[in-house]
Amino acid sequence: EDAFIESLVDDFFHGRHGATLSLENCVKHGFSILRCAVKLHQKEDRLFLSEKIIHWLKLQVSIFLEQTADELSAALPVAMENVSGILQELLMQLDSSHNKDVELIEQEATESRFLLSSLTGEADWIVAREGQEDGITTCYKHVDGSSLYSVRVQGVVEEPLFNVISIFFEADLYPQWVPTMDRAYELKRLSRYRKLAQFSYKLPWPLARRDIFCYGYGVDIAEQNAILVVVRSVDGSYGDIQIPEPDPGTVRM
Repeated sequence: EDAFIESLVDDFFHGRHGATLSLENCVKHGFSILRCAVKLHQKEDRLFLSEKIIHWLKLQVSIFLEQTADELSAALPVAMENVSGILQELLMQLDSSHNKDVELIEQEATESRFLLSSLTGEADWIVAREGQEDGITTCYKHVDGSSLYSVRVQGVVEEPLFNVISIFFEADLYPQWVPTMDRAYELKRLSRYRKLAQFSYKLPWPLARRDIFCYGYGVDIAEQNAILVVVRSVDGSYGDIQIPEPDPGTVRM
């Protein structure tokens, strides 16, 4: 089974995956394929690859469930009990409303795809500064339906990629280079590139201290020769992890 799933994942990574999965392999390996897809997200941060495998597997199962019990039995080389029931259970586990792991994968894939589209597209962006000397371009645009604006800064860093990534990864060292930040604390490391962290800022009088809890994750898009880092604020809780209340006199952002 391990060799079958490893070959399947390798085919997906290189864009060689077949259009269909045999009924026998679906019944025998379907749940293992799902577990592998979840592991690709949780342990290896291969978000889009994980999402692609889950959507493909869901399609295969849905196609099989359109067949009658007799048609399913005829498609198997050997008799297997409760094939329809196994497929129904697998389809339920592939549904984000029944599986929190799948729900998170779909949420983060949607969020990441939106950010990638926004960062690489040119629609609605207004150039505020186009640096001729330093090569740094700053753009902004209004966020529809709100009073907020998005800001995009583009530039080239003449350093090895992993040196740049390590700066973002070492959250506890942020106070050494982020202005006004004087505390940084990693609350929980969820995987290699997924973590919860708290950042605190000491602002000049008369402004009160600010703090923020953030959930951040990295997306390895090796098949596109790209890496995406997503960071967003978290309030109340994240999953079963409770976010502590702010200290007295501190404003939570």
